[in-house]
Formats: sequence, structure tokens, C-alpha cells
Amino acid sequence: MVENSEEVVVSENTLHKTDKSSSNSGVSSLFRPAEMLFRVISVFLCVATLAVMVRNKQTNAYGTISYTNLTGFNYLVNVSGICAVYSLISALYTAKLSCPASLARTWALYLADMVIVYMLLTASVTSTEILVLVYNGNEKVSWSEACSYYGDFCAKSKTSVLISYSTVVCYVGLTMLSSFRLFSCYKLPFPFLGGKRVTNVNALF
Repeated sequence: MVENSEEVVVSENTLHKTDKSSSNSGVSSLFRPAEMLFRVISVFLCVATLAVMVRNKQTNAYGTISYTNLTGFNYLVNVSGICAVYSLISALYTAKLSCPASLARTWALYLADMVIVYMLLTASVTSTEILVLVYNGNEKVSWSEACSYYGDFCAKSKTSVLISYSTVVCYVGLTMLSSFRLFSCYKLPFPFLGGKRVTNVNALF
């Protein structure tokens, strides 16, 4: 009788683990296409931001102005390049990732996405400040308005910055999607926070 009870308990635990695994797999499968779409779109947006800004140079009777003359625009170009490479690699990685992914890999991808969001946001805000100065000038810092003389440069700069903000929005949506998937599959950030000892480190990966 005792053996039968133990068998029932074991069967229930096995069934519970199977149901949980199936649920996690279902959540991952549901969000994978959307996540892949966000990452692929981000590749094109980052490349577009980079392409527009890199070719941003104008020469006239007053001289030559280029994005390389402005630190904020240089930062935007560098971040856009990093974003494009990361988006492509993460898209390929996500496509090959097991479903559901392990906890460590899911967290690593989520944190990496957050880092890219902050980098894109700071680059976009910094470039916006440069745009305001270029369009309006600032007498206090002896910065004169330049768009009356370099209209094409200003137009391309604005286009590049607007695209970068689109990339920020795309990555915010991506991180929200990733966080929802993460906390739907795993209730706690790390297994050892639940009071249970982790005996198999390889299970995390």
C-alpha cells in the first residue's frame, strides 16, 4: 500500500513537471516569431541610421561640415554599428535556441537587450541635443545656428536621429516581450533564490 502511494506521488510529480515544461515550451513558441521579427527589423533600422549618418557631409562657401566634427553623432554611429551586429547575431542565436531556453541563456539575452536599449537611448538623446544646437544655436556657449547654411546636413542628421528613436522603440518592445516570456517561464530570477540547493550546475545551461 505504501509503495502504491509512493508511485502515485511520483507519477503526479512527473506529470506536473511535464505540464510545466509543456507550458514553458508553449510560451517560448508563441513569442519566438515576434521576437525574431523585432530583431530583424532592428538590424535594418540600425543599418539605416548608420548609413544616413556616415554619408552626412556638406561643403559650401562657408566650409565643410561632417558628422565626424560632432562627438554626439560619432557616438550614434558607433552605437548603431554595435546594435546592427548584435541584432543580427541575437536573431541567429534566437532562431537556433532550444525551446524553451535555459534560465541562464534567457537571462543573458534579456540583460544584453537591456544594455543595447540604454546605449541606443543615450546615443539618440545626445544626438538630439546636438540637433537642437545646430538648428537653434546657443549664444552662451558661442555656438551659432548652422542649418541656414548647411540645410542638407541638418536634414540628414534629423533623419538619422529619428530612425534611431524608431530602433529604441523596437528594442523597448523586444525587452518587454523578453521579460514577459522570462517571468512567465521562470517565477524567480535564479533557482537558488527559492530556498532549494542547485546540485546540477549544468541544468542552468
